[in-house]
Amino acid sequence: MGGIDLFSLDIDGVDYWIWKALEVVKPRVVVAEYQDIWGEKSVTIPYKPDFCRYDIHPDYCSASLPAIVKLAKEKGYRLVGCNRLGYNAFFIKNGIGEKIFPEITVKECLVHPKVISGQKNRLPAVKKYKWVEI
Repeated sequence: MGGIDLFSLDIDGVDYWIWKALEVVKPRVVVAEYQDIWGEKSVTIPYKPDFCRYDIHPDYCSASLPAIVKLAKEKGYRLVGCNRLGYNAFFIKNGIGEKIFPEITVKECLVHPKVISGQKNRLPAVKKYKWVEI
């Protein structure tokens, strides 16, 4: 399998399922956008090949950070950070730079006021749609 340095996943749709199926490359670093409105609940949207979030609701997409972290761990990665606003997570392949980039918790990525506001104000609009627990 091909080793690459960086893989960035941000398609606002079936992101979880794309990374789960990806076997062609083994990146050292992964940047994955996640759905911040779910907090510590581990969910994703169901797989649908022609998924388009705008057909349903703009916030009905992707997967929660805990779901992405579980998948990352299955694939041999650890969560090392997220962007300040809390919607992009950074993962490094295990065995690379543990002393420089230690693993952090999901909770540490869910503290920005934008994230907290989204859980309160945006989640209710999409909670009624189908989500898959991971």
